[in-house]
Amino acid sequence: MIERRKTGIDSIGDVPWGTHLCQFYNNKKDLIDILVPYFKTGLENNEFCLCVTSKPLTEKEAKKTIKRAVPDLDQYLKRGQIEIVPHTEWYLKDGAFNLQRALNAWFNKLNQALAKGYDGMRVTGNMYWLERRGWKDFDRYEEELNNAIGKYRMIALCTYPLDKHEVHEVIDIVRNHQFALIKREGKWGFVESTERKRADKVLRETRDYLENLFNYANVPIIVWDPSFRITRFNHAFEHLTGYMAEEVTGKELKMFFPEVSREDSIEKIKRTSSGEYWEAVEIPILCKDGDVRIALWNSANIYTEDSLTIIATIAQGIDITERKRAEEMLQHQRDALTTHTRILSAILRTRDLDKLLNTILEEVMFFLHVEFGCIHLVQG
Repeated sequence: MIERRKTGIDSIGDVPWGTHLCQFYNNKKDLIDILVPYFKTGLENNEFCLCVTSKPLTEKEAKKTIKRAVPDLDQYLKRGQIEIVPHTEWYLKDGAFNLQRALNAWFNKLNQALAKGYDGMRVTGNMYWLERRGWKDFDRYEEELNNAIGKYRMIALCTYPLDKHEVHEVIDIVRNHQFALIKREGKWGFVESTERKRADKVLRETRDYLENLFNYANVPIIVWDPSFRITRFNHAFEHLTGYMAEEVTGKELKMFFPEVSREDSIEKIKRTSSGEYWEAVEIPILCKDGDVRIALWNSANIYTEDSLTIIATIAQGIDITERKRAEEMLQHQRDALTTHTRILSAILRTRDLDKLLNTILEEVMFFLHVEFGCIHLVQG
């Protein structure tokens, strides 16, 4: 399931990581309207925040303004959860804009934030400083950022002064962002880019397809998180176990393992956390009515964007209970036939009655899997 984050912007609502927004503003108040709730929400939700300032809202003014909404801003600044820097120290280091340096700076800062335990990073950059002669390079930078950001735990808001940009530039800006915030009749609204709409349509169709595939697959499918708690459970698994999904979601996976094999099953499950995946592993499943079904499982881990951190494991199985029972019955019949054959052979070749009785007893005990037995002779 896609993780969504609160933006603090009423007209936008919640968005997934990797969202790239822009705002067109007319004055300082417009900037404050959006930036203050945006950063307040990020700080409250364990996100690292980075604000790159320019006219008309300077670094000093930005701190003062955010502090009105976040009284303990100084504490956040002190522990490094938020940084407020002028554009000259970010976009124009060494006196000029460099596309690759700017992109690398965002992602390096994100890696530092994640290493410190933050959920992700939200940023803003005010583009008032941007001059027309540098527009082509910056437009390419925005395009590359927009193409790359979807893979990262990052939300970016780029703010542009409306009166400094010509119509074709405004069109380029909207094209390179998923949402564009615009004030209309005193209220903030947004325009969604056509590329975003197309991508969302494909995403929705893919998600719906996978959801239907998951729910209506004729094999049992289950998903658990790194703490081995059940997060998803399809209809076929409901049919297998007799439990409804809402009865088991959030509960520990071990509830499905019979006590006699629970420790062994848990050990197999734990090995998936170290990267092991199953191709065909037999695990008994304890059903709601106490019945035990045998299923053959395969599994795969689901990772975060870094391809290292496991966020879930998904497993699908095939109920082989009837096959196992049929195999056991066939083996039982084979064993019985073998035992009968050996006893008959002993009868035909043995003249000593005591020796014959001992042989028969040994064969019957072996067939029944018992350690002790005796034969009583009844005279009649």
